[in-house]
Amino acid sequence: MSSHINNSPVAVDPGPIKEAFVEDEAVTDSKVITTTDLNHLPPIALPRWSKEWVWEVRGSMLFIMTTITLAIFTDIFLYAIIVPVVPYAFEERLGLAETAVQGAISKALALYSVGLIVGSVIFGYISDKIKRRQILMISGLSIIIGSTFILMFAKTMWLYLVGRLVQGLSASIVWVVGLAIIADSGDPENMAFLMSFPGIGMSLGIFLGPFIGGIAYERSGYYSVFYICFAILAVDVVLRLFMLEHSELFALRHKRALELSQNEDVATLSPELQEYVARYSNFRDDTEEYKQRACELQDEFGPKINLFGRRYNLPVFFALLCNRRMACAVFLGVSMAWVMASIDTTMTLHLAELFGFNSLQSGLVFLALAGPTLLEPLAGKVSDRYGSKYCITFGYVMLAPFFILFRIPDEKTTGNIALFIVLVVLCGTMLMIVTAPSLAEITKSITELESKHPGIYGKSKGFGQGYGLFNVGFSIGSLIGPFQAGGTKDNSGWGMMTLSIGILCFLVGAIAFLFAGEGFRLLKKPEPKGEVVQEDSAAARV
Repeated sequence: MSSHINNSPVAVDPGPIKEAFVEDEAVTDSKVITTTDLNHLPPIALPRWSKEWVWEVRGSMLFIMTTITLAIFTDIFLYAIIVPVVPYAFEERLGLAETAVQGAISKALALYSVGLIVGSVIFGYISDKIKRRQILMISGLSIIIGSTFILMFAKTMWLYLVGRLVQGLSASIVWVVGLAIIADSGDPENMAFLMSFPGIGMSLGIFLGPFIGGIAYERSGYYSVFYICFAILAVDVVLRLFMLEHSELFALRHKRALELSQNEDVATLSPELQEYVARYSNFRDDTEEYKQRACELQDEFGPKINLFGRRYNLPVFFALLCNRRMACAVFLGVSMAWVMASIDTTMTLHLAELFGFNSLQSGLVFLALAGPTLLEPLAGKVSDRYGSKYCITFGYVMLAPFFILFRIPDEKTTGNIALFIVLVVLCGTMLMIVTAPSLAEITKSITELESKHPGIYGKSKGFGQGYGLFNVGFSIGSLIGPFQAGGTKDNSGWGMMTLSIGILCFLVGAIAFLFAGEGFRLLKKPEPKGEVVQEDSAAARV
């Protein structure tokens, strides 16, 4: 990645994701530099391993992307690693009858979704109100560690359900806060590409979790599954603590520049540090200006409600949900989770019933779902180039026949096993195609709304509440999926379940074609740069 990563002058070898983070436009000369200006200033080539250079690494977009992607992978991985283990653990550890296992799995996954819904609303709102989102990220770590301990030692059904509920709360923090940080830092025109990396983390977590969990359980038993969880958590802890949010990085830059200007002869410093001092000594945090501007715009243009003769401002998410594109993006979150949860809930038991697969063999089948996710950045690039509408529509429409064809393998033969795995790979590929564009729709719809009244949602631009809404949708899908898929399989069989999911995918594709994206143009028209319309001079700062 280039040293031109947004606001992060760190010398790193160029890579394939350089273009997404480049910001070459320099702001006009000003005696006072604000946090907004810093997003457009060219980087300073600081000496490697100097204190200033290390700060820039910790606050670089590359490091933030890596940290958030791993955090999402960790969270989803901890959720999914016990998927192939649960049916056997419920019988052996909790003493459930074989006929009660499917219902218990559905209840556990549903409670996880309840935690996601509650946490998404609460933490999405908090995320847009606090200055340092990293505090929430670290709080989420303590919650997820606690939930992992509960699941590890649970020997009663109620305690296991509590563990899944707490795990859902921690997941909401990672998703809402993590994606909001990326959306706030990246270029909206490349957002599908940027979101492809958290999408990879999500997909690898969902599909590698069962694979690794099945191997660990088969070879070393129940507790070994959780030893792997804690090893991954250890890496996640280090990265989250090491990461610097941009607001904290700005403050460190200013403090260091003042120290150098007061304690050293500036003329004796290297040219790079002289530029560092000149740039950041006159730094001013414009966060409060954004807050004031947002309050003024909310009073004038924001959604309101009349109660007892007085008008009250409604939270940002009311305005967001009234937008066609945002509402569609939330619906896509419901659909994506519904499809994924249907696979998680039913495939392990179906493989055991049809082919006699154990947890290890079931995990290997889930691995076939994970492979295509490595191509997700390519899908993100295509989506940014041609529009998310077409990628999402194509992915869901193609998922429909692939799911319906799952009913063909109906006995244990080599040909049927091969056909089943091919269908799994094809479904994984289509899910890969729809994931990044669906996530990017949140950022693009908010950016589109915010452009009408720049600054109305504050400096965070409402991304926290936007991804909170997406998470609520995702949670609802995770809640519906296990019950619908599990209930249909129990009452009408595997074939009817896959048919119902296939019909759902086709309908989602049709809805995405009508309501997702910017319109029906195939190629984006080039937009002239530098044309910004401001109502007054005060608006220029926000």
